[in-house]
Amino acid sequence: NALGVALTRMERTAEAYAAFEKAIKLTPHWSLPYFQIGQQLLARTKTKEAVPYFENAAKYNPRSMQARWTLMRVYRM
Repeated sequence: NALGVALTRMERTAEAYAAFEKAIKLTPHWSLPYFQIGQQLLARTKTKEAVPYFENAAKYNPRSMQARWTLMRVYRM
């Protein structure tokens, strides 16, 4: 996940996406990689594609207000 964040900051989004996907495969119940991919999709105005990622982020970390708020925001969009 940290590699994905670093690649995102370097504007290497395709590689960042792949790093987040790998993080999901390695730790499928960790919410952060789902949230990061959702953020990337949302930034590219792919709102409908982002929904399942934000749903998983909220599901795997229900105490995360940021994940739940972003999910609500995406639902409203």
